[in-house]
Amino acid sequence: MTQPTQARATRTRAVLLATARELFTDPGYDEVSQERLVAAAGLTRGALYHHFKDKRDLFRGVLEELETELTAELEEVLGGGPDFLSATIAGLQAFLDVCQQRPAFRQIVVLDGPRVLGWSAFREIEERFSLGMLERHYERAVAEGLTLVAPVDVLARMALAASIEAGLVLGDAADPGQARADVEASLVAMFAATVGA
Repeated sequence: MTQPTQARATRTRAVLLATARELFTDPGYDEVSQERLVAAAGLTRGALYHHFKDKRDLFRGVLEELETELTAELEEVLGGGPDFLSATIAGLQAFLDVCQQRPAFRQIVVLDGPRVLGWSAFREIEERFSLGMLERHYERAVAEGLTLVAPVDVLARMALAASIEAGLVLGDAADPGQARADVEASLVAMFAATVGA
């Protein structure tokens, strides 16, 4: 592929992802046909099929893009805290902020991700993006001299599962403010209980 052709393909993919992110956020995945997607992007169905197998595959691409952005943000937050617990609290607050304050993440990742992709595929993506980050965070606790109640890989998996569930609780909450307070308190207590002096 020549350089101009490669650049054009990269631009086309970016336009598809950006358009899909907007439409999958509002009006939502179920309400958007492939025809509407390509029309909104100013492209053809052929362009869509060149880059993605179908609408679901495009959805997966958008979700992975959102996960990439979140992971980068959380890595920075976790790395900036003065100690394990302070960094943990800051990271949890940043994650819950994203779940509540970013409509694209809330709709595409939290609400539609498990349903559209199925739990198995959704968990695989979550593990690929978040598990390593959580394992590195628990390794920091060990480096600080804290004693873990279980091995790093087990704690990281449990923390990931709890975080996914926290997002779901916030996504369906009738009282978002109260749900946020309850979820944050629960997660902080859970993380604190996994380590000791």
